[in-house]
Order: sequence, then C-alpha cells, then structure tokens
Amino acid sequence: MMDISIDVIIQINRDILKEWLEENPSLYEGIAVNNDRLNEVIEIIKQQEDLILKASYLMGGIAWAQPFSGGNKRTGVVC
Repeated sequence: MMDISIDVIIQINRDILKEWLEENPSLYEGIAVNNDRLNEVIEIIKQQEDLILKASYLMGGIAWAQPFSGGNKRTGVVC
C-alpha cells in the first residue's frame, strides 16, 4: 500500500490556493507550510494499517494540525 508523500500534499495545497486566489483575489491566503506539523500528521498516518483509517487520519489530521497557512480543510479533503 503506497503512502502519500509530503511533496504531493504540499503541491495539492499550492494548487488549491492558486485556484482560490485566481477566483477570489481580494481574499488573499498566503502559501506557506509548517513542515513539522505536516510530518506529525504523516507519522500518524503511517501507523495505520487500514486504507480507510489512513484516509480518515489524513483528512482530519490536516484540518486539525493546520500545517498550511490556508486551505487546510480543502487540502485534507482533496488528499
């Protein structure tokens, strides 16, 4: 079973925020990541055996840990 990489998650967030900014230029959300917070989420995901649990922890973990400056819930759902 393949785990999602940190680079893929970061790219998803950047793509989401880029599209958001194009559609809502007056509602700026910065693009930045706290790698320590994101790594915490990834470590919890790696401990899970079941694919559904991995997906659940990924979606909820990103929303809870807030590793990005914007778009955390959107990034969690897309991932």
